[in-house]
Amino acid sequence: MIRTRSYECKDILLAEVFSTRPKKFSLSKREKKNPTTQKMKRYNYHQKAWKLLRIILANFVSTSTSFLTLTIKDQEGLDNATLHSIWKNFINRLKTRAKSMGWGDLKYIKVVETGANDDNIHFHVVLNIPSSRQNREIIEDAWQHGNINLKQAKIDYESAVKLSYYLCKEDKPDSPETEIDDKGTFVPVTEKNRFFYWSRSRNTENPEAKVSDKGISDKQAGQLYNQYVKGKNCSEWENIFKEFKLIRVKASYNKEYNKHSFRIAMRRKKTRFDNNKEMFLRNACGFAEEFGKDNKARGASSPTQ
Repeated sequence: MIRTRSYECKDILLAEVFSTRPKKFSLSKREKKNPTTQKMKRYNYHQKAWKLLRIILANFVSTSTSFLTLTIKDQEGLDNATLHSIWKNFINRLKTRAKSMGWGDLKYIKVVETGANDDNIHFHVVLNIPSSRQNREIIEDAWQHGNINLKQAKIDYESAVKLSYYLCKEDKPDSPETEIDDKGTFVPVTEKNRFFYWSRSRNTENPEAKVSDKGISDKQAGQLYNQYVKGKNCSEWENIFKEFKLIRVKASYNKEYNKHSFRIAMRRKKTRFDNNKEMFLRNACGFAEEFGKDNKARGASSPTQ
């Protein structure tokens, strides 16, 4: 049986399509005896990054999102309780300023990073405010523990993938020579940073999964996998998810259990109304620009009083 689990994150659809075990072969949860394998670590790493990707795409947009780094000047005696206290005091001060500035509700995703030798502890934060000099000064005033670095974040599918894997890199498979890049490929590294697990504000939306066991047969899943292996464009997914256009598909096959699995990213197709709206806005902007030029020319040609 093939199961589809899909999440709509604004204009992006993220879907998992995978073979499931028949009920008679379901396994009860057993006590863990062996250490987690490298393959399972890799799977867990992708799952956590995939979850974070959904939250980023559902809650943040490029025009009003920044990537913030907060450093801590005094590193002595820092433990989890102290870091939690530092963060809570900072975010409470920032929320107070946000209300007075009319920013609305603050949404954030944050993670604590350490250096290669468990030193240089600092925060990385995705925040729903635009990067500007004024906002930087407000954040500096609220932080009070060291330097800050604020820059505008781009939130499209490709950029959100890189960001989600970056914030999840504490869970990369334990190897002194390799790490996984944003595409899930192992690449050599010279040193590794250790991260604590990411967390998010309570007001962030976690997209709800739509689960279906209909629509794709085992035979069709095999055909889709063969298309993927042969490097074809896999446009068949656009017939399955009719309102969306394919961005990327990644597939795998387990020979032992004869199981196929897919991860699909798609973008909502533009309707005629969307195209007409874009055309209207372009024409309106062009008219306003020409009108401004005409007024400027008239002002320049008028005699000086």
